[in-house]
Amino acid sequence: MMLKEPWSLGSSAADPRTPVCLDADGVVLNRADMAARVRAAAAALSALPARRRMLALEDPFDFVCALHAAAASGKEALIPGNFQGGLLADLSREGELLRDLDVL
Repeated sequence: MMLKEPWSLGSSAADPRTPVCLDADGVVLNRADMAARVRAAAAALSALPARRRMLALEDPFDFVCALHAAAASGKEALIPGNFQGGLLADLSREGELLRDLDVL
């Protein structure tokens, strides 16, 4: 399956060193970091059978990467209104829960 690249963030001529996020440790993450993270997550999501993924990631950078990866891999992203256990449990029948990109 050929992955789409919705994470390209506009112009393909944009500088890959352009910052997109400052993480909690003060590390600047750039477009190239985001592209690599999205590619890896999209490839991992593509290999999984579930069509729907509930994105319950607390890290904003990982959330954005997961959202783009879901689109790139043809998965449907479900976004819960909060991360309270009861809501996540209720919604778990709607799609597989994704809480951490590092586990893919």
